[in-house]
Amino acid sequence: MTGNFEEAIAILKKILEEDPTISDGFFALGNVYFKARRFQEAVEAFTRALELKPDDSFVVINVANCYAALNRLELAEKFIQDQVQRGFDDPQFYHVLGTLYALRGNYDKARPYFEECLKKNPRSASAHNAIAAICLNRDDLACAEQHLQAARELNPTLLNLRYNLAQLYEKQNRLQEAMELYQQEIADSPSHFKALFNLARLYRLQHREQEELETLQWALQADPNFPLTYFYLARIYLRRGERFQEAIELVKKGLELKPEKENLPLGYFLLADLYNRLGNYAASDEYARKGQQLVNSSR
Repeated sequence: MTGNFEEAIAILKKILEEDPTISDGFFALGNVYFKARRFQEAVEAFTRALELKPDDSFVVINVANCYAALNRLELAEKFIQDQVQRGFDDPQFYHVLGTLYALRGNYDKARPYFEECLKKNPRSASAHNAIAAICLNRDDLACAEQHLQAARELNPTLLNLRYNLAQLYEKQNRLQEAMELYQQEIADSPSHFKALFNLARLYRLQHREQEELETLQWALQADPNFPLTYFYLARIYLRRGERFQEAIELVKKGLELKPEKENLPLGYFLLADLYNRLGNYAASDEYARKGQQLVNSSR
Protein backbone atom coordinates (compact mmCIF):
# COMPACT_ATOMS: atom_id res chain seq x y z
CA MET A 1 0.00 0.00 0.00
CA THR A 2 2.86 2.39 0.86
CA GLY A 3 4.36 1.77 -2.55
CA ASN A 4 1.05 2.61 -4.21
CA PHE A 5 0.91 5.91 -2.33
CA GLU A 6 4.46 6.79 -3.34
CA GLU A 7 3.74 5.96 -6.96
CA ALA A 8 0.60 8.12 -6.98
CA ILE A 9 2.44 11.00 -5.28
CA ALA A 10 5.27 10.83 -7.82
CA ILE A 11 2.86 10.87 -10.77
CA LEU A 12 0.87 13.81 -9.38
CA LYS A 13 4.02 15.79 -8.56
CA LYS A 14 5.32 15.30 -12.11
CA ILE A 15 2.02 16.54 -13.55
CA LEU A 16 2.06 19.59 -11.24
CA GLU A 17 5.68 20.40 -12.09
CA GLU A 18 4.65 20.61 -15.73
CA ASP A 19 1.54 22.66 -14.95
CA PRO A 20 1.34 24.11 -11.42
CA THR A 21 -2.03 25.77 -12.13
CA ILE A 22 -4.14 22.61 -11.92
CA SER A 23 -6.11 23.01 -8.70
CA ASP A 24 -7.63 19.53 -8.98
CA GLY A 25 -4.11 18.09 -9.18
CA PHE A 26 -3.18 19.61 -5.82
CA PHE A 27 -6.54 18.44 -4.44
CA ALA A 28 -5.81 14.88 -5.58
CA LEU A 29 -2.28 15.09 -4.13
CA GLY A 30 -3.72 16.22 -0.79
CA ASN A 31 -6.09 13.27 -0.79
CA VAL A 32 -3.26 10.82 -1.39
CA TYR A 33 -1.18 12.36 1.39
CA PHE A 34 -4.21 12.18 3.70
CA LYS A 35 -4.76 8.47 2.95
CA ALA A 36 -1.06 7.91 3.59
CA ARG A 37 -1.51 9.71 6.95
CA ARG A 38 1.01 12.38 5.92
CA PHE A 39 -1.30 15.09 7.19
CA GLN A 40 1.04 18.09 7.19
CA GLU A 41 1.97 17.48 3.56
CA ALA A 42 -1.73 17.08 2.81
CA VAL A 43 -2.37 20.52 4.34
CA GLU A 44 0.28 22.04 2.08
CA ALA A 45 -1.22 20.44 -1.04
CA PHE A 46 -4.79 21.43 -0.15
CA THR A 47 -3.63 24.98 0.62
CA ARG A 48 -2.16 25.25 -2.87
CA ALA A 49 -5.46 23.95 -4.30
CA LEU A 50 -7.35 26.62 -2.34
CA GLU A 51 -5.06 29.36 -3.62
CA LEU A 52 -5.93 28.33 -7.16
CA LYS A 53 -9.64 27.78 -6.43
CA PRO A 54 -10.57 29.93 -3.42
CA ASP A 55 -14.26 29.00 -3.40
CA ASP A 56 -13.84 25.23 -3.05
CA SER A 57 -15.64 24.16 0.13
CA PHE A 58 -14.26 20.63 -0.03
CA VAL A 59 -10.70 21.91 0.15
CA VAL A 60 -11.48 23.97 3.27
CA ILE A 61 -13.13 20.98 4.92
CA ASN A 62 -10.20 18.72 4.03
CA VAL A 63 -7.69 21.14 5.54
CA ALA A 64 -9.74 21.23 8.74
CA ASN A 65 -9.83 17.43 8.81
CA CYS A 66 -6.05 17.33 8.39
CA TYR A 67 -5.54 19.63 11.37
CA ALA A 68 -7.97 17.52 13.41
CA ALA A 69 -6.00 14.38 12.45
CA LEU A 70 -2.89 16.17 13.71
CA ASN A 71 -4.78 16.78 16.98
CA ARG A 72 -4.76 20.53 16.33
CA LEU A 73 -8.46 21.15 16.66
CA GLU A 74 -8.13 24.83 17.52
CA LEU A 75 -6.15 25.35 14.33
CA ALA A 76 -8.87 23.55 12.34
CA GLU A 77 -11.46 25.86 13.88
CA LYS A 78 -9.36 28.98 13.20
CA PHE A 79 -8.74 27.95 9.61
CA ILE A 80 -12.46 27.66 8.88
CA GLN A 81 -13.25 30.88 10.71
CA ASP A 82 -10.57 32.65 8.66
CA GLN A 83 -12.34 31.52 5.49
CA VAL A 84 -15.63 32.88 6.79
CA GLN A 85 -14.02 36.21 7.68
CA ARG A 86 -12.66 36.60 4.16
CA GLY A 87 -16.23 36.23 2.89
CA PHE A 88 -16.27 32.53 2.00
CA ASP A 89 -19.12 31.07 4.04
CA ASP A 90 -20.77 27.67 3.75
CA PRO A 91 -23.24 26.01 6.14
CA GLN A 92 -21.24 22.80 5.88
CA PHE A 93 -18.26 24.50 7.56
CA TYR A 94 -20.23 24.75 10.80
CA HIS A 95 -21.34 21.14 10.53
CA VAL A 96 -17.72 20.05 10.17
CA LEU A 97 -16.66 22.05 13.24
CA GLY A 98 -19.54 20.64 15.24
CA THR A 99 -18.58 17.12 14.21
CA LEU A 100 -14.92 17.61 15.11
CA TYR A 101 -15.87 18.66 18.63
CA ALA A 102 -18.65 16.08 19.02
CA LEU A 103 -16.30 13.24 18.11
CA ARG A 104 -14.09 14.35 20.98
CA GLY A 105 -17.00 14.51 23.42
CA ASN A 106 -17.05 18.31 23.66
CA TYR A 107 -20.79 18.67 23.14
CA ASP A 108 -20.99 22.15 24.67
CA LYS A 109 -18.73 23.44 21.90
CA ALA A 110 -20.23 21.23 19.19
CA ARG A 111 -23.91 22.10 19.54
CA PRO A 112 -23.68 25.85 18.73
CA TYR A 113 -21.93 24.98 15.47
CA PHE A 114 -24.69 22.55 14.47
CA GLU A 115 -27.27 25.20 15.37
CA GLU A 116 -25.43 27.75 13.24
CA CYS A 117 -25.46 25.26 10.37
CA LEU A 118 -29.24 25.01 10.73
CA LYS A 119 -29.62 28.78 10.76
CA LYS A 120 -27.80 29.00 7.47
CA ASN A 121 -29.43 25.87 6.03
CA PRO A 122 -32.73 24.96 7.76
CA ARG A 123 -32.99 21.87 5.54
CA SER A 124 -29.84 20.26 6.90
CA ALA A 125 -31.04 16.84 8.05
CA SER A 126 -27.49 16.08 9.20
CA ALA A 127 -27.46 19.05 11.59
CA HIS A 128 -30.81 18.02 13.08
CA ASN A 129 -29.51 14.47 13.49
CA ALA A 130 -26.29 15.68 15.13
CA ILE A 131 -28.17 17.84 17.64
CA ALA A 132 -30.46 14.88 18.37
CA ALA A 133 -27.40 12.72 19.15
CA ILE A 134 -26.21 15.33 21.67
CA CYS A 135 -29.68 15.45 23.24
CA LEU A 136 -29.70 11.65 23.51
CA ASN A 137 -26.32 11.74 25.21
CA ARG A 138 -27.83 14.10 27.80
CA ASP A 139 -31.10 12.14 28.13
CA ASP A 140 -33.09 15.10 26.82
CA LEU A 141 -35.56 12.88 25.01
CA ALA A 142 -38.00 15.62 24.01
CA CYS A 143 -35.22 17.56 22.27
CA ALA A 144 -33.93 14.38 20.61
CA GLU A 145 -37.37 13.43 19.34
CA GLN A 146 -37.99 16.91 17.92
CA HIS A 147 -34.76 16.98 15.93
CA LEU A 148 -35.01 13.35 14.82
CA GLN A 149 -38.49 13.94 13.48
CA ALA A 150 -37.25 16.99 11.58
CA ALA A 151 -34.32 15.02 10.15
CA ARG A 152 -36.61 12.15 9.19
CA GLU A 153 -38.92 14.46 7.25
CA LEU A 154 -35.97 15.90 5.36
CA ASN A 155 -34.05 12.69 4.66
CA PRO A 156 -35.51 9.42 5.99
CA THR A 157 -32.51 7.32 4.87
CA LEU A 158 -29.78 9.56 6.33
CA LEU A 159 -26.90 7.54 7.76
CA ASN A 160 -27.18 7.22 11.57
CA LEU A 161 -30.70 8.65 11.65
CA ARG A 162 -32.31 5.28 12.27
CA TYR A 163 -29.52 4.41 14.68
CA ASN A 164 -30.31 7.51 16.74
CA LEU A 165 -34.05 6.85 16.51
CA ALA A 166 -33.41 3.32 17.75
CA GLN A 167 -31.51 4.71 20.75
CA LEU A 168 -34.43 7.03 21.49
CA TYR A 169 -36.90 4.13 21.31
CA GLU A 170 -34.69 2.08 23.62
CA LYS A 171 -34.80 4.87 26.20
CA GLN A 172 -38.58 4.96 25.77
CA ASN A 173 -38.72 1.16 26.23
CA ARG A 174 -40.01 0.68 22.68
CA LEU A 175 -37.65 -2.23 22.16
CA GLN A 176 -39.26 -3.94 19.18
CA GLU A 177 -39.29 -0.69 17.21
CA ALA A 178 -35.68 -0.07 18.23
CA MET A 179 -34.64 -3.50 16.96
CA GLU A 180 -36.32 -2.90 13.61
CA LEU A 181 -34.51 0.41 13.20
CA TYR A 182 -31.13 -1.10 14.08
CA GLN A 183 -31.80 -3.81 11.50
CA GLN A 184 -32.67 -1.20 8.86
CA GLU A 185 -29.48 0.75 9.63
CA ILE A 186 -27.42 -2.42 9.36
CA ALA A 187 -29.09 -3.37 6.07
CA ASP A 188 -27.92 -0.07 4.57
CA SER A 189 -24.57 -0.03 6.39
CA PRO A 190 -23.49 -3.62 7.18
CA SER A 191 -20.34 -2.47 8.99
CA HIS A 192 -22.21 -0.16 11.38
CA PHE A 193 -20.58 -1.55 14.50
CA LYS A 194 -22.60 0.43 17.05
CA ALA A 195 -25.91 -0.65 15.55
CA LEU A 196 -24.72 -4.27 15.52
CA PHE A 197 -23.58 -4.17 19.14
CA ASN A 198 -26.78 -2.52 20.33
CA LEU A 199 -28.91 -5.00 18.41
CA ALA A 200 -26.98 -7.86 20.04
CA ARG A 201 -27.74 -6.32 23.44
CA LEU A 202 -31.47 -6.28 22.68
CA TYR A 203 -31.31 -9.92 21.58
CA ARG A 204 -29.64 -10.65 24.93
CA LEU A 205 -32.44 -8.92 26.83
CA GLN A 206 -34.93 -11.12 24.98
CA HIS A 207 -32.90 -14.29 25.64
CA ARG A 208 -32.41 -14.85 21.90
CA GLU A 209 -28.93 -16.25 22.39
CA GLN A 210 -28.18 -17.60 18.92
CA GLU A 211 -29.13 -14.31 17.29
CA GLU A 212 -27.05 -12.47 19.88
CA LEU A 213 -24.07 -14.71 19.12
CA GLU A 214 -24.31 -14.22 15.36
CA THR A 215 -24.71 -10.45 15.72
CA LEU A 216 -21.76 -10.18 18.10
CA GLN A 217 -19.60 -12.14 15.65
CA TRP A 218 -20.66 -9.71 12.93
CA ALA A 219 -19.90 -6.76 15.23
CA LEU A 220 -16.43 -8.18 15.90
CA GLN A 221 -15.69 -8.24 12.17
CA ALA A 222 -16.97 -4.66 11.83
CA ASP A 223 -14.79 -3.36 14.67
CA PRO A 224 -12.27 -5.72 16.31
CA ASN A 225 -11.16 -3.03 18.78
CA PHE A 226 -14.19 -2.83 21.09
CA PRO A 227 -13.57 -4.76 24.35
CA LEU A 228 -17.17 -5.54 25.30
CA THR A 229 -17.81 -7.55 22.14
CA TYR A 230 -15.19 -10.04 23.32
CA PHE A 231 -16.66 -10.15 26.82
CA TYR A 232 -20.18 -10.91 25.67
CA LEU A 233 -19.07 -13.54 23.18
CA ALA A 234 -17.19 -15.25 26.00
CA ARG A 235 -20.27 -14.95 28.21
CA ILE A 236 -22.33 -16.91 25.67
CA TYR A 237 -19.76 -19.73 25.60
CA LEU A 238 -19.74 -19.76 29.40
CA ARG A 239 -23.54 -19.97 29.53
CA ARG A 240 -23.49 -22.81 27.01
CA GLY A 241 -20.79 -24.69 28.89
CA GLU A 242 -18.52 -24.95 25.87
CA ARG A 243 -15.29 -23.64 24.33
CA PHE A 244 -13.96 -22.41 27.69
CA GLN A 245 -10.38 -21.94 26.53
CA GLU A 246 -11.51 -19.92 23.54
CA ALA A 247 -13.71 -17.85 25.84
CA ILE A 248 -10.73 -17.14 28.11
CA GLU A 249 -8.72 -15.90 25.13
CA LEU A 250 -11.62 -13.68 24.10
CA VAL A 251 -11.83 -12.08 27.55
CA LYS A 252 -8.07 -11.56 27.71
CA LYS A 253 -8.16 -9.91 24.29
CA GLY A 254 -10.93 -7.65 25.54
CA LEU A 255 -8.85 -6.72 28.59
CA GLU A 256 -5.84 -5.94 26.38
CA LEU A 257 -8.02 -3.39 24.57
CA LYS A 258 -8.33 -1.44 27.85
CA PRO A 259 -12.08 -1.24 28.48
CA GLU A 260 -13.61 1.53 30.55
CA LYS A 261 -13.03 1.03 34.27
CA GLU A 262 -16.72 0.36 34.86
CA ASN A 263 -16.56 -2.62 32.48
CA LEU A 264 -13.42 -4.21 33.91
CA PRO A 265 -15.21 -6.21 36.66
CA LEU A 266 -17.24 -8.06 34.01
CA GLY A 267 -14.03 -9.24 32.35
CA TYR A 268 -12.48 -10.39 35.62
CA PHE A 269 -15.63 -12.16 36.83
CA LEU A 270 -15.93 -13.94 33.49
CA LEU A 271 -12.35 -15.19 33.82
CA ALA A 272 -13.05 -16.29 37.39
CA ASP A 273 -16.05 -18.36 36.25
CA LEU A 274 -14.24 -19.80 33.25
CA TYR A 275 -11.16 -20.87 35.22
CA ASN A 276 -13.46 -22.35 37.86
CA ARG A 277 -15.11 -24.48 35.17
CA LEU A 278 -11.67 -25.67 34.07
CA GLY A 279 -10.71 -26.55 37.65
CA ASN A 280 -8.01 -23.88 37.91
CA TYR A 281 -9.21 -22.60 41.26
CA ALA A 282 -6.15 -20.47 42.02
CA ALA A 283 -6.64 -18.43 38.82
CA SER A 284 -10.36 -18.31 39.48
CA ASP A 285 -9.84 -16.87 42.97
CA GLU A 286 -7.30 -14.35 41.67
CA TYR A 287 -9.65 -12.91 39.03
CA ALA A 288 -12.64 -12.96 41.36
CA ARG A 289 -10.60 -10.95 43.86
CA LYS A 290 -9.59 -8.42 41.20
CA GLY A 291 -13.18 -7.99 40.10
CA GLN A 292 -14.42 -7.54 43.65
CA GLN A 293 -11.72 -5.00 44.42
CA LEU A 294 -12.84 -2.90 41.46
CA VAL A 295 -16.48 -3.14 42.54
CA ASN A 296 -15.59 -2.10 46.09
CA SER A 297 -13.45 0.82 44.89
CA SER A 298 -16.28 2.19 42.78
CA ARG A 299 -18.76 2.39 45.68
